[in-house]
Amino acid sequence: MIKKRIFREHNYSAFFNEESTLRFALDSTKPITKLEYPEFYDIAINNKCNANCPWCYVDAKSDGENFEYILDKIYTLFGNMNENQRPFSVAIGGHGEPTLHPDFCEFIWVLRSLGITPNYTTNGQHLTEEIIEYTKKYVGGVAVSTHDHLDWITPYQIFVGNNITPHLHMIISDNVSVHKLYDIAAAYKTHLVLLPYQTLGRAKPVESGFGFLFEMLKKHPLENISFGAGFLPHLKDKPWLNLSLYDEGLFSAYLKMDDMKVYNSSFDLTERVL
Repeated sequence: MIKKRIFREHNYSAFFNEESTLRFALDSTKPITKLEYPEFYDIAINNKCNANCPWCYVDAKSDGENFEYILDKIYTLFGNMNENQRPFSVAIGGHGEPTLHPDFCEFIWVLRSLGITPNYTTNGQHLTEEIIEYTKKYVGGVAVSTHDHLDWITPYQIFVGNNITPHLHMIISDNVSVHKLYDIAAAYKTHLVLLPYQTLGRAKPVESGFGFLFEMLKKHPLENISFGAGFLPHLKDKPWLNLSLYDEGLFSAYLKMDDMKVYNSSFDLTERVL
């Protein structure tokens, strides 16, 4: 089913069909302005993760917490919005491993009951039959993080074996990570989401491979890739990529469910006032 939103005060209209969003300026001579009600939320339901990634930009730990009352909180927040104000979709993750939360499956169901498409990113280390079943029934898309110190191939195969084709999330840091990107792109015919390594949280400075990445993409273009939050400053001077660029802050926001505050993004904890 196609969903529509329109905010004349922001010169904005959009259509959503579970797989993609088409946005239009009502007046093509004027820009779309920052939405009071974002069309997409990145939602953190915990700050707990057992992966112990040394570059974790949010510094999630195994002794972190699963935020409380997330079912009531999300129903109150989005339930008090009208259909035009509610987001088309959300991504669950942002600050921890979402599948560790005991209310994860019910959270997915509540979102879907409100007409919102839930998506999530996972390291895949804590999948259960219930999670797989809820993913098949209610989730629009799932992404598996391709961290070298974790077995991400097994969860990828579990999803595929259950007729779920996950995206793959990759962190681009140094030149080695760029070579890894091309190896994975050759082996797995699925969508790849590239995230930039950032020196935040417990991530230490590394020699950037961004220059090498764009050299490789210019010589050997890849299909089915997209660039995640934080890459925008590196893309503006590369029209040859033929990308549709926009400031994510126009359309999206980051919701932390411990304090129920809304921020610009998980990389930019500037509070966003709705």
